[in-house]
Amino acid sequence: MLISVLGRLNELIHMRAPVQRTDPRTGARFPGAWSPGSKRVALVDDAFVVRVWDLDGAAEMPAWLNRAARPTRATIRPDGARALLTTGRDVQEIELTDPTRAPRQLDEQVHHAAYHPDRGEVAALGSRGELLRWRPDTGELVREQPGAKFPQGATLAWNRDGTRVALRREAIEVVRVGAPGIERSLPCEGSTPSHFAWSPLDDALAIGCDNGELRVAELAAGGPPRVLPAREGRIVALAWSPDGQWIAVAHERGQGRVWRRDGAVDWKNLDGHLDQLLAVAWSPDGKRLATTGDDGVARLWSSDGVMLHSLLVPAKSVRTISFSSDNTRLATSATDGVVRVYSTSGGELLFALPSFGQEVTSAAFTPDGNKLLVSGRGGAALILADRALLRDWLTNHVPCMTPEALALALGGTDMAARSACSP
Repeated sequence: MLISVLGRLNELIHMRAPVQRTDPRTGARFPGAWSPGSKRVALVDDAFVVRVWDLDGAAEMPAWLNRAARPTRATIRPDGARALLTTGRDVQEIELTDPTRAPRQLDEQVHHAAYHPDRGEVAALGSRGELLRWRPDTGELVREQPGAKFPQGATLAWNRDGTRVALRREAIEVVRVGAPGIERSLPCEGSTPSHFAWSPLDDALAIGCDNGELRVAELAAGGPPRVLPAREGRIVALAWSPDGQWIAVAHERGQGRVWRRDGAVDWKNLDGHLDQLLAVAWSPDGKRLATTGDDGVARLWSSDGVMLHSLLVPAKSVRTISFSSDNTRLATSATDGVVRVYSTSGGELLFALPSFGQEVTSAAFTPDGNKLLVSGRGGAALILADRALLRDWLTNHVPCMTPEALALALGGTDMAARSACSP
């Protein structure tokens, strides 16, 4: 009975809802790339088609076929006018408003590419171990810092003001743009880096290591990295607090920790998960943390490490977790194909939506907090994320919405709600 209700609800919601979604026969390989103004999002599906949605419009914008038929990552340029498509074989830049215009292409095999935070310059990891800086507007290409070839899965990241690029090889290498040589090489002694991230406020770099250590390098101050040791296994995720003073890390053995960047305050444990952690996230106001794991549980913490709520999710793994921009809601995506939204104040389930009937790989709030961008093996969709708006829309626009189905969609708390079925 439950399965049939879920299936029918899924069908009805996507029939006429204020929703945009890709073809359900394909899946979104990546969770999406936002334009700086948060008005557009680019998605890539299993058919290697790139789709760009305008969040203010009801219709899908044009799509681009990736003729290389390879996994593709999309990134929207800071001015919102173009997108960068990286296939692992080459890099192309496309015009988002004019799909008939020929893409600009960098004829180099690359591992990863990213836009400068303020302009259209692109940094890329070349197949010969070089950092490439490409200007699509002019075609200018600068080769910098040749070295050992990049390993599979190598990534790069610009710092906040675009003056430095961090590259992940056997160590994290920091390049000052336009300067010769490697500015800093930051290894994990006796191990290799698994994750790294720039501070949101300055030139501090957090590095997670396979041996569980967290290293914090203050690039502006110089000196050796600060080593914050741990014995809980490989770091699988890390996140800076919005104020740039704290770093939360997730370990593969199920432990989480919160470190002050200067090491002056004792670390705080985030204990309770019974299996590998998968994700860690800060609320936008920095007052809460959330963790997910392979134990089918999401946990909500205060910033000082006190567990506030344990959110049981009836799925094997809770893959992702994200906060709404107003800090009031928490969205999870799980292997059972259901997206669940919880209250951050009481921990109660606000509503659950069976997005595709297949595995969901990402669910994130749109910047205004009114919708969720959901992607997974069954496609991608933008769905209403506000419980009151969702309830109003379901009861007024979905034909024959029974109280049982309405309660299921809204978290099981509206069993007495009127039916939207017409006589």
